[in-house]
Amino acid sequence: MPARSTTTTATSATGSTFTSMKKKRSRETYGPRFYAALIGWTLFVAFSLASVIYAFSLPTWITGTEVIDATQPSNIRREVGLFVQCNYEAGQPDNCFKTGVSNNSTIWQVSSFFFAVATSGALLILLMVLSVLFNPTLKKSIIPWSKFIMSITSIVFIVAVTLFPLGFIYLDDDCASDNVGGCGLSCAVSGSQMEYFSLCSPYKVGSASFAMFAGVLAFFICSFCARCV
Repeated sequence: MPARSTTTTATSATGSTFTSMKKKRSRETYGPRFYAALIGWTLFVAFSLASVIYAFSLPTWITGTEVIDATQPSNIRREVGLFVQCNYEAGQPDNCFKTGVSNNSTIWQVSSFFFAVATSGALLILLMVLSVLFNPTLKKSIIPWSKFIMSITSIVFIVAVTLFPLGFIYLDDDCASDNVGGCGLSCAVSGSQMEYFSLCSPYKVGSASFAMFAGVLAFFICSFCARCV
């Protein structure tokens, strides 16, 4: 009888230890570090998404002021975006119009497509991470897919960002009769021209480009938060 009592006591102790370890593991899984990383992940993805969408709405991806007549104070300021272009000429009403993806160069068309795919991926990740934030028990089923989609989206963002400056070379091409957007920009210095990754004076990247780069950078930073979840 004493031997049996000892066995029962040992079994009870083992079960108690296992239960304690299980509870401790649960607290570690959904503890402060887990929630901090998850909230950081959510905020960075939300900021990234908002920045990229904000950049899409602006024409100031490329900006510059061309001198039309050197003998008179006459110039035209152009703001060129992926979807919108504005021309501001002294003494003339502001002329802002939607260029449409089809009016851009082929490189910018492809860049726009990849940006759209990456933005959709970021939105999907945000919804998935939010679902885990409000219901942590979904972690095992959703977080692995979120990280996988995030890896693919990061690659798509890299392609989109790389293609954007590659399209600079077409900005000083003559516009076709039915195309007035994303082309026809004139360089201030005779003989100079647009190049891959390089704009000629007086043109430079504008605020929308910086908003886009900030959004993409935030998306890559949030990958560090994802590693802690």
